[in-house]
Amino acid sequence: MVFIVKYLNSAQIHFAKILVQVIERTIFALIMNKTFAISLLAIVTFACNTTPETPTSSPYKFDKAALQKQVKQGKMMLDSSMVDSQFVETYYYLPDTGKFRLFYDKQRNLKVVEKFNEHGVAVWQEYYHNNGQRAAHYPFQQFPEFGPQSVRNGLAEMWDENGMNKSHQLYQKGMLMWQVEFDKEGNSGDTLEYDYSDKSDKGADADAEGEKKDKPKVEKIETATTPN
Repeated sequence: MVFIVKYLNSAQIHFAKILVQVIERTIFALIMNKTFAISLLAIVTFACNTTPETPTSSPYKFDKAALQKQVKQGKMMLDSSMVDSQFVETYYYLPDTGKFRLFYDKQRNLKVVEKFNEHGVAVWQEYYHNNGQRAAHYPFQQFPEFGPQSVRNGLAEMWDENGMNKSHQLYQKGMLMWQVEFDKEGNSGDTLEYDYSDKSDKGADADAEGEKKDKPKVEKIETATTPN
């Protein structure tokens, strides 16, 4: 056993040498004690084979109070309206650096939150359970081929009412590329990949113009890990 000792006086060095000898003799005694070694091995084996506890949830509720505080401070402006018989609150940053739109159901439970940048382009969208827990988060990004609108792009996540992760999904320019589900213990299942390759043949799925609709091909990947 080697120790790197720097800037120690003679007394400290002498004590370090004694400590090393004590540690070495203790290790030797433990190795020679077969009964202890067998017991230790049994404990380690049991610990490795024991099913881990259910991971703790990480509940998250949208902090509407933070927006209301900024309204009182004059940093945001609040506008309430009815959109298609749905109550909507819009919080505008002052000066214009973005906004939040909050959608509610008939019981005034928060259901959807959308965040926009200073150009009015959606940055992300979230859905919520009736108990206020976040249900899903979808990142959005703008691409030239889609004009002024942004589309889902990036890693999306879903949660249950207790905040346990239910699913991961990867979007690329609005298209779902793969997804993986999680059980109540937090273990991931098989990864499903989606193939959007165009099919030239025609059949029952052809549209009114005679062109075959582009349908994703789902491929099941036998793995318990999430792709990077």
